[in-house]
Amino acid sequence: MIPSIYCMLAVLGQLVLGGDDPPEYMLRDEVDIIEVNQVFESSGKCAFRQYLFYDWDSASQQLRIRAWRPLHVQQIPMAIDPRTGQSVLTFYDGGALRVVRSADHWSSNTLQDAERQEKRNWPARDRVGLRPLPK
Repeated sequence: MIPSIYCMLAVLGQLVLGGDDPPEYMLRDEVDIIEVNQVFESSGKCAFRQYLFYDWDSASQQLRIRAWRPLHVQQIPMAIDPRTGQSVLTFYDGGALRVVRSADHWSSNTLQDAERQEKRNWPARDRVGLRPLPK
């Protein structure tokens, strides 16, 4: 587990501070907002943590959840690219390294899962999602 963290730190440093192009297996996505969401039980215990990726939907004039991913304790925290000011999130996703950039990010603590609520209005099958994993 530790070597993968060092690998991710090296790649993140390379992306944020510049350098050679990252490896080809890296998936890159860009969204409008990244949210770090913690969902709590009514007792106050944290049930789970997740990343929610939003894009602005001009037709409905609101942010829509494009995709979500679970947040794991061993993940690298989000960084700010000093060149662009963008938020940069780097994590392993199904065996591939994924880098998601956004203009901004925020954190939230909720009692309900926002992604589940969004499914009622905008089913997952209708969403753009993130880049598909390589086969």
